Amino acid sequence: MPLTQNTLPNVPYVDGFQLSLASTGASVPITVGPGSCLDNTQTNAIVLSSQVSIIPTNVGVNGLDTGSLANDTLYYIYVISDSTDKQPTAAILSKASLTGNAYTDLPVFPFGYDSAFRIGACRTDGSAHILQFTQRGCGQMRTTWYGAPQGVLLSGSATSDTAVHLAGYIPAQPTNVYLNGNITPNSAGNTLTIGPFSGYLNKLTVSGPVVSVMQIGQGLSPTSNNVAGVIDIFYKVSNGSDVANIYVIGYQDLLIP
Repeated sequence: MPLTQNTLPNVPYVDGFQLSLASTGASVPITVGPGSCLDNTQTNAIVLSSQVSIIPTNVGVNGLDTGSLANDTLYYIYVISDSTDKQPTAAILSKASLTGNAYTDLPVFPFGYDSAFRIGACRTDGSAHILQFTQRGCGQMRTTWYGAPQGVLLSGSATSDTAVHLAGYIPAQPTNVYLNGNITPNSAGNTLTIGPFSGYLNKLTVSGPVVSVMQIGQGLSPTSNNVAGVIDIFYKVSNGSDVANIYVIGYQDLLIP
């Protein structure tokens, strides 16, 4: 079946390839549903007619591209194919694409494979187990939710906009991230603000109306990408005696080369 690129500029064709994970563990499979797309160069068609399972402890086709799973690491999930159609379409996990450039940062291909397209991402815990996640969406824009909030700032007390690095928690490109922020204020009315950079108008603000009582807020914030592969949000509190925590609970994932 021929595939053609979407007529909009820089919008790749991708449909399906929904990801799911039944539970956590070293060898729990990641299921990749049927789908079709063009590869990262938008040249070769990749068609998966039935679901496949990635076994993270395996190396090669439908496994990890090389080595073994590391602790507390973000992995990218790709569908891979052979442009000569001699090998069946498959999937693979890889650390590749850490700079967000899918043209140069590709997985280590198993023998016979030469085409790939990223369809999502996942993260390991401190025991090198894939963390529970849920992916929603079947087109270019996906939303991924963590099974448990991931702490990216604990006991923060900066009173000027200070970067919080999200590398390793979300894909390495500017995106929108769902956050849970909380503040235990030193004074009633003190606030925690979160945004993509200093001076951003529509920041997520959590106000603590009662002294020394934690106040929780939740919202969506864009991220900044000032250096390739460095994804940040910025935060500050009203007073250096305030205590703030920030957790990533999910992110919007734009599948682009």
